[in-house]
Amino acid sequence: AHVQYIMVENFYKGLEKRYNGPGQENLLQAVRSVFNLHAFYTMETELGEFLEDGYFSPAQAAFVRQGLKDCLKAVRPNAVGFADCFGFTDTFLNSALGSWDGRAYERMAEMTEREPLNSKEMTDEQGVIWGYEEYLKPLIYGKAGPYKIRGESKL
Repeated sequence: AHVQYIMVENFYKGLEKRYNGPGQENLLQAVRSVFNLHAFYTMETELGEFLEDGYFSPAQAAFVRQGLKDCLKAVRPNAVGFADCFGFTDTFLNSALGSWDGRAYERMAEMTEREPLNSKEMTDEQGVIWGYEEYLKPLIYGKAGPYKIRGESKL
């Protein structure tokens, strides 16, 4: 728990020193939201240790969990901006979501159409993906592998 405390403390001191100049109030507020998220996430991740060592009561643990949710809500409005500040291109990310032009759904449909498993070469005459009947269907219906279902499958 002590190491987490030192990390959180140094994060706080660093951002207060770096972003506490004139005209940086909005930036400081945004970066503080990331700091708060980091602090609550660290506490929530190590909650067992904090409880076991007597640093937190169960009521305080519940506060930490709620605090983490509140921090996520606070960071959400700036999440795209935070991600964009790293300068990754849409091509590098290769993701339909979060693209610069806001065409997430159109891009998702386009990516689905380009997916090799969705091509006609990968399907039989009924449009079923090759290998489904031989490999997937027996697993889905409990007729293959170590988890065979005795009797008829409910599916």
